[in-house]
Amino acid sequence: MINVENLQKTYRTGKIEFEALKGVSFNIGNGEFSALAGASGSGKTTLLNLIGCLDSITAGEVLIDGEGIAGLDRKKRNHIRQTKVGFIFQAYNLIPVLTARENVALALEIQGGMGKAEITGRVDAMLKEVGLAGMEKRKPGEMSGGQQQRVSIARALVKEPPLVLADEPTANLDSKTSEEILELMAELNRKRRTTFLFSTHDQLVMKYVTRLIHIKDGLIQKDETKKQGVTA
Repeated sequence: MINVENLQKTYRTGKIEFEALKGVSFNIGNGEFSALAGASGSGKTTLLNLIGCLDSITAGEVLIDGEGIAGLDRKKRNHIRQTKVGFIFQAYNLIPVLTARENVALALEIQGGMGKAEITGRVDAMLKEVGLAGMEKRKPGEMSGGQQQRVSIARALVKEPPLVLADEPTANLDSKTSEEILELMAELNRKRRTTFLFSTHDQLVMKYVTRLIHIKDGLIQKDETKKQGVTA
């Protein structure tokens, strides 16, 4: 699913350089429920952004389903991001003036190739699957944080991508809501066999995933596989 090979990322501001990633390598198999764990500034979000084609690679390679992305131009990276990757963000990143249905539908509209009726059918089915049936017409300001994150999950999964990247998805949620959201994602992982890769420093997330890749100062410190995460 994902092959990361000696991945490096250097940021430059004038004469100042900062090495965010210093040569990272690992593989993620189909259907894994894994997390990149580390403190703020460790490089985990940078790594997630490179895998998700949101940033350019300084050196090394990332392969998604066998296709390397390091040498691709922006248009081709955008195509991979739109067709193979779903994103769940810490701040939800929903459009305030759009309803839940419209926010989720936007992912399919950008992807293209579907009529309005088909889009609405898929979106409403996805919203029902994440527990939001009856809330299709609510706007983000009319929803709780947990409900907004469910919309974000629906938006990520409605394209049926093989890979979902979740950047600190529980950071703005209380512990009860965080557990509900993690149980939802774990269930979707089991049912759909979608590969999930988190970026986190939340101990609750680390409890749920079945594999933890620990990152510190742009390097992998430890890669541990657990027999089983929390069963939803």
